[in-house]
Amino acid sequence: MNKYLKVIIQSLALSILLSCSKNGGDNIVNVSVQGQTDEALGIKISKIDMLNSESISIAEAGLDSLGKCSLKFTISKPTLATLEIGHTINVIYLEPGQDLNVSFSKDSDITTYSGKGSEANNYLSQVSLIRTKIEENSGRNIYGLNQKEFLNRLDTLEKSLNKFHQDFIDSVHLPLNVSNLLEKGNMMILLVVKQAYGWNYGSRHNHKIPEELDVANKIPIDSMLLDVGMREYASALHMNMYLKFYIPLQTKKISEENEIDGMRIPLMVEKKIYDSKYPSFMEEFLLAKNVDMLLTSLGITPTIDTVYKNFRNKYSTSSYLSPLRNRYDTWLAISPGKTAPDVKGLTMNGAWLSLNDLKGKIVYIDVWATWCGPCRDELPYAKKLQKKFENNNRIVFLYVSVDRDQEVWKKMLQQDPDFKGTHIIEVVGKGIPIRNSYHIAGIPRYILVNENGLIVNVDAPRPSSKEIETEIDKLLAPKN
Repeated sequence: MNKYLKVIIQSLALSILLSCSKNGGDNIVNVSVQGQTDEALGIKISKIDMLNSESISIAEAGLDSLGKCSLKFTISKPTLATLEIGHTINVIYLEPGQDLNVSFSKDSDITTYSGKGSEANNYLSQVSLIRTKIEENSGRNIYGLNQKEFLNRLDTLEKSLNKFHQDFIDSVHLPLNVSNLLEKGNMMILLVVKQAYGWNYGSRHNHKIPEELDVANKIPIDSMLLDVGMREYASALHMNMYLKFYIPLQTKKISEENEIDGMRIPLMVEKKIYDSKYPSFMEEFLLAKNVDMLLTSLGITPTIDTVYKNFRNKYSTSSYLSPLRNRYDTWLAISPGKTAPDVKGLTMNGAWLSLNDLKGKIVYIDVWATWCGPCRDELPYAKKLQKKFENNNRIVFLYVSVDRDQEVWKKMLQQDPDFKGTHIIEVVGKGIPIRNSYHIAGIPRYILVNENGLIVNVDAPRPSSKEIETEIDKLLAPKN
C-alpha cells in the first residue's frame, strides 16, 4: 500500500485541567469510584484528541485500601470520555458541575452510576453490554461473518439499540440535548462497525466496497459529535479520509500508470475538501486532518509544507494550529542538513554499535523486522543495491532491526549469508528507539545520512526504486 495510506487514526483538544483544589466554580466535576477488588487498580479518565486520535489524560488516581478514590477536575463543556478501571474501559458522559458515583465489582461486567449525571452513564453502560453481546453472539465475532450474515447481525444490533433507546427515554428523564447525543452515538456505532467491515472487505478486493457496505457519504457532518469528542466519530472521520480522499486518488494514480505524481496528492486532497463545500467547521477540521495525517506518516515534503502553510494562513486563529505546529516542528528537527539522531544497537556478536560510530561514511539505514512482510519483499532489491556499491568503502548499509526476539533475528541472518551489510538490533530500554527519534509510523523505513553525519533524506527511496541509486551516486560524486 502507498505510504500515503499507512497511517493510523487521530482529534480536537479540549481545555480540560486536572485540579485538586476548589477552583473552577461550576466547571468542577467530581467522580468517586468504589469497587470490590483483590488488587491495586489504577483509575484514569481521558478523552480523545479528535484530530489525531491520541488520548488526553484528564485525571488519574489509585484505589485506596478500601477500594475507593475520588477525582476532581474541571471541564468547560459536555465531554465524552473513557473511564479506565484497571484494564476495564467504560465510555462516560461528563458535564460541568457533575457529581458522579461509580460502582464496580470483580464479579460483574456491569459498571453502575449514581448521583448527578448518572442517567446518561447508566445508558452508555447498557449500550456497551448490548453491543458486546450481539457482536460476539454464539462465539462468532461480527467481523468474521460473511457479508449476508454480517448485515443480518448489524440489523439485529440496530433494532436492539433502537428499542433500548426508546425504552430508556420512556422511563428515565433525560435532557433533550443529552438524549439526542446518545441516540447519535448509537447511530455512529452502527456506521463505524459497517465502515470497519467494509474497509476489511475492500482491502481484500482492491478497495472496491459494495454499495451495501459503503458509508463514505453517510458519515454525518455534525458539530456536536466533533465538539464532545466522540471516539466513534473520530474513527469514522479518520477512516473516511482514506476511503473518500486518499484511496480514490491512489487508485487513479495506479490505473493511469503513475501519471499522477504521488507527491501532488496532498494538494489534490486539499482541493477535493474545498470542492466538497463542507460547512466551515468541518472544512477546517478536514483540512487540518489532511495536514496532520501527512505530517504523521511522511514528515515535511515540499507539497506537505505547502498544505500546512495554506492552512496556517487561512486559519490563523484555529485551535488545530498548535498541535499541527508542534508536529511540524518535530519534523524540522530531522529535516535535511540537521544532525542525524544517533541510532544504537547490538551486532550479531553482541557488541554495541551506533550511527555515530560510522561518521565519515555515507549511511543508508534500513529499518526493518523479520515479521514485516513489506520489509522482506525489499530484501532482494537491497542485496542488488549492496552489490552495485560493494567495492566502494565510502558507504555503509546499516540494517536496524526492531525485532523483540534477538534469536529469531539472528537465525534469519544466519540462514541468509547473502544478506550482508552492517546489522544491529535495538534493545528495549537502551537508548531512544529509532521509531521515536525519526518519527517512524510504519516499517520499512529508509534514511540516508551523509559522511558528516547530517540527514540527507529522512524518508529515502526504497531499494526497489532506482531513485536511491541516483541519490547515493550524488553523494559519492567528487566534490568540486
